[in-house]
Amino acid sequence: RHSFYFVLVMEGKEHKLLHRDVRKDGSPRKPIKVRSGYTPQDEVPIYKPRAVRAREEAKAAAASSPQKQTGHNVVHRDARKDGTPRKPIRVRAGYTPQEEVPIYKPRAVRAREEAQQRSQSRVSENTQPKSPATTTPDQKKEQTNTKPPNAAAPTKETTEDVQKKVKRLQKKQRQITELKNKVEKGEIQPNDDQITKLAQLDSVEEEMDAAMEKLKNLSM
Repeated sequence: RHSFYFVLVMEGKEHKLLHRDVRKDGSPRKPIKVRSGYTPQDEVPIYKPRAVRAREEAKAAAASSPQKQTGHNVVHRDARKDGTPRKPIRVRAGYTPQEEVPIYKPRAVRAREEAQQRSQSRVSENTQPKSPATTTPDQKKEQTNTKPPNAAAPTKETTEDVQKKVKRLQKKQRQITELKNKVEKGEIQPNDDQITKLAQLDSVEEEMDAAMEKLKNLSM
């Protein structure tokens, strides 16, 4: 279907005579007068949204230069169970395979593991045996013969002193236990002083057991 027109100048204005198609019975249609610049309806391009136009332009650019595919790598996968090779896949630069992605751990779990590692390292450093100082026989003899002047005689602990010591140890044990529970629940992230305090829990319990035994013997 095509339309054709003639240019007609009337009253100083440029117009067009647009001759239309014939009717179904073969009789011609009356031409219509239109202004200059008129575009017939069948010649108006179909409207396309901006996203559609951009997508078509990108496809056309990719089709015109298929060899230009930078920033991609080819990954060769493992073979199937029956031994047949899998088809390699093309991935973007910086892609990390699924089996190499580190397992996610919550912040509380990571803090607990770091605290345990630091506490174990500190305990291992404290439990390392110290090399004894080498002394000659003459030095040992001098140490045994020499006594500090006005050396006070060792004082005997009373029941009241042992009770105070037991209370102090129980308070310290309770504080360390509460700190340990908070760390295990992930409520706090311990610092260096708190890690040192957590490492003293076993020694405090042993000292408290010894104090309780001593208090039992004194009360008998």
